[in-house]
This record gives sequence, structure tokens and C-alpha cells, in this order.
Amino acid sequence: DNAKCPFMFFCKKGLNIRNIKKYEYSSNIRGNAVHYVLSVVLADILEKSREKNISFNSCFFGYTSKELKGLIHKHMESYYKTEYADKGFESTPSFMSSFYKQEDVLLEIILHMQEEFSPDNSKFAPSAFEFSIGRSYGREEDMKPWKLYITSESGKAIPVLFSGSVDRIDIFTDSS
Repeated sequence: DNAKCPFMFFCKKGLNIRNIKKYEYSSNIRGNAVHYVLSVVLADILEKSREKNISFNSCFFGYTSKELKGLIHKHMESYYKTEYADKGFESTPSFMSSFYKQEDVLLEIILHMQEEFSPDNSKFAPSAFEFSIGRSYGREEDMKPWKLYITSESGKAIPVLFSGSVDRIDIFTDSS
């Protein structure tokens, strides 16, 4: 690098200047944003239901469309900031337009979920989001890997460990 262009070498190594990464709006970006926002919006509602000591379903059903839209926007902003703005991403008007159009899609999804989880429609309620199995993130709710044993043809027990992340855990409750 130094032999080719000393000034470029100085910019890269001395000043730590890098090319700005440009992103095209893709299904991967859209999917990650939607997944993140759904997870944190529902986790916020779960937290609020616990604070109010009411069921998730009742709490969720009590949100207006306007309140949900506000939560979605707040978390889309947060996602954009942490995933792109803080990393030196240069946003284009096209990218920003496509990115924020996802808010309308998210609102439709969440309103549909709200109807599914209405107290009249479901006895299931979310209990955890992004639940870790076998990966320690220092959270109390994380659990050790699941260990199962399979028997080989020779009769030897072989341990198999399962780890990963569960997007959402729902609990069924019945008062009877």
C-alpha cells in the first residue's frame, strides 16, 4: 500500500479513514429489521403487563393503533441508529424510504397479532422473547444446552447437545 500511494496509506493507517459502506435495501435488511422490531415491541408490552400486574393479552389488546405505531417508529429509529448510523452508513433517500415503509407492514402484522392474542381469542400469552438455550448472555433466564442421549448401534449412549435461540415462548393458561 505504501509503495503504491503513500497518501492513501497515510489515510488508511495513520488517520484510520475507511470507505463508507453503502447498503442496498434487501430482503435480509428488511427481515432483520422486522424481526428486531417485532421482538422488542412485544417485549415492551410484556414488561408493561408485568408492571401493571395484568395479563399480556389484556395489556396488548389495550394498545391503540396510534400507540403501536409510536412504539414501532421508536424501535425502527433505534434499529437504524445502532445497525447503520453508528457504523458510518451513508443513507440514500431510496434506502430511507424503503426502510421506513416497513413501519406500515409492521403495524399490520402487530394489529393482526393483537387480534390473535385478544383475551376472547387466546389463552396463550408470550412469556419470553429471544430465549437463549446453551448460549450465555449473562441473563438470568438463559438456560444450559439441552442434552439428549441417542443410542448407537453398538448400544453406547451418545450425548447430543442442542443450543440456539427461540424467538418467542408462549404459555397456555387456563383458570379451570
